[in-house]
Amino acid sequence: MKVEIADFKFDDLKRINPRRQHDEVQIDLALMSPTHSERAIFSGPSLSRTAWAEVGVPVACFGVARGLGWAILSQEVDGAILAVTKAARALLSEYAKMGIPIYAEGRDASACRWLRILGFKPDQNGRYWYE
Repeated sequence: MKVEIADFKFDDLKRINPRRQHDEVQIDLALMSPTHSERAIFSGPSLSRTAWAEVGVPVACFGVARGLGWAILSQEVDGAILAVTKAARALLSEYAKMGIPIYAEGRDASACRWLRILGFKPDQNGRYWYE
């Protein structure tokens, strides 16, 4: 599957078909107040991207904002996961050059596995830190 990586725009969340129910809740809360959510996501140093499989169909939105790694993967991401992983690694490496520690929280086994593949290491409190 051909994947194009572009800068994240808040409206990309309106087009993604989230893989997990938890992500749907996050998107619903974000869409209730886009101005507030945009400020939360983009305040401070942040890098965020959207992976597009075809025009108008995002397969993933991901990034780092204020040291917190985040990602929302679509149900259609399977054929694009290698490209998304490669782009996420590049983004993490770029953000790490700012000297700001990056952490994330894995909510299920597949999320934790992907965090380890991206280069995160778990601590004793259940957070994952990028190294």
